[in-house]
Amino acid sequence: MRSIENGVLGPENRVPSLSIIIDDFDSSKETKDQKPPQTTNSTPAAPRVYTRSYSDASIKKILEEAEHRKHEFWKLLDEHNAVIENLKRIEKLEHKII
Repeated sequence: MRSIENGVLGPENRVPSLSIIIDDFDSSKETKDQKPPQTTNSTPAAPRVYTRSYSDASIKKILEEAEHRKHEFWKLLDEHNAVIENLKRIEKLEHKII
C-alpha cells in the first residue's frame, strides 16, 4: 500500500508480463441513416497492443503532468491570495481617506 501512496509501484507489485489490447470499436459504430461502406476485402482493424514499457512511459508522463498541474494550481492560489491582500489594502486606504 505504501508504494501506491507515493504514486510508484515497486517491482514486487507489478505483473510479470502484461499486454493490453484495445479494439477500435468507435469506427464501426453506425447511425440509423448511415449505411456501411461497401468493401470487397473487409478485414477488421488490427487491435493495438500496449507493452509494459509503453504503459510505464505513459504512466510516468501522466504523473509528471499531474505534478506540473499541481504546481501551477498552487501558483494560481498564491496569486489569488496576493490579489485579495492587495484589495484589502486598497479598501483600508480608501476608508482612511474618507
